[in-house]
Amino acid sequence: MSSSFPVVVPTSPVTQSRRPIALWGFVSAIVALTGLAASLRPAPAAGFARSWVSGAAVEAAPAAPTSAPPNVPPLTWVAIPGGAFRMGGERGEADERPVHTVTLKAFELTRTEVTVEQYAACVNAGACSAPETGQSCNWGVAGRASHPINCVDWDQAQAFGRWAGGRLPTEAEWEYAARSGGKDITYPWGNEAANYGAGSTAEVCGKGEFGGICDMAGNVWEWVEDWYHSRYVGAPADGSAYVTPAGSSRVARGGSWTDSLHHMRARNRDFFAPGGKYANRGFRLARSPASPSSP
Repeated sequence: MSSSFPVVVPTSPVTQSRRPIALWGFVSAIVALTGLAASLRPAPAAGFARSWVSGAAVEAAPAAPTSAPPNVPPLTWVAIPGGAFRMGGERGEADERPVHTVTLKAFELTRTEVTVEQYAACVNAGACSAPETGQSCNWGVAGRASHPINCVDWDQAQAFGRWAGGRLPTEAEWEYAARSGGKDITYPWGNEAANYGAGSTAEVCGKGEFGGICDMAGNVWEWVEDWYHSRYVGAPADGSAYVTPAGSSRVARGGSWTDSLHHMRARNRDFFAPGGKYANRGFRLARSPASPSSP
């Protein structure tokens, strides 16, 4: 039996990467993942609600936010309890240091990366511009409605967030959630279900779900709010986005279907020009919890 963040049914709505892309064979990826499965699955952080009973998922049906336009597609939100954690790591890349304490308020993340179908609703509503096509882009490709939208830049991700009643997560929020509430783990929830080293994106949640959230490792890199800074010196301690001083590249997290296992690490960071539209980049949304209703 495993544990997860609680699922929330919403009631309201080029600087190139410093790391080369590594294309792994699919068979090699499966072998590597299988060997890692048992050792990389940590116990969930204390206080995180169980949503699995006797091995069966207890899922709430998604509902469209009522404060957003009526044509916003259903989004399932997962509640992430607030807390403090030590962000970064001493054994990874230089830009993962210095390790520093961050204290976050509770927030919510979408269970999946934003899909082609969800993004299309924004385009049809005139609130989002169309993604790029071709070169492994999912836009306009038959059978890809449930794949993550890719080939969108940072501004397009922001536009979808505004329309759907969310925002991009901060880098601290993303890492805290990927580390199952800031646990000292290397990969998100065991990582055995990550889609990496494959020939294309996969359907969201098609490779499994850990902690109530899908695809925090692999499938597509996920844009976050922050400008990229090569060190965490001066990074906010409250989990807000590191936006001052401004930079020339935005941070993306989580690795993708084009990358190696090294890029799947929960502490791993990469950076891309915000105007870049590539097949290995997409996004998910965050938002602050809705205020409790008055008695």
